[in-house]
Amino acid sequence: MRDAGRDSNRAGAWGSRDRDGSGGANLRLVAWELSVEERRVADGWEQAVNDGLIKVAGRDAANDEELWRLTPGGWSALASAREPR
Repeated sequence: MRDAGRDSNRAGAWGSRDRDGSGGANLRLVAWELSVEERRVADGWEQAVNDGLIKVAGRDAANDEELWRLTPGGWSALASAREPR
């Protein structure tokens, strides 16, 4: 069984990296890539928005959805999370 808290935390870190040619990602794409339901990553996504780790980068006209990317602070947080402790 997956840990919802862990999935949620991964959402913010993963969510807005430059994953596609359209310039960003959205909650639905992150959930799909992590193979979890959106509700399992929604809290982490919201926290990343509130903490300024991700920002709107554009709009996917085909699906009429906002696309998000990591901010400089988001990249820094991701790098820190990957450092060995």
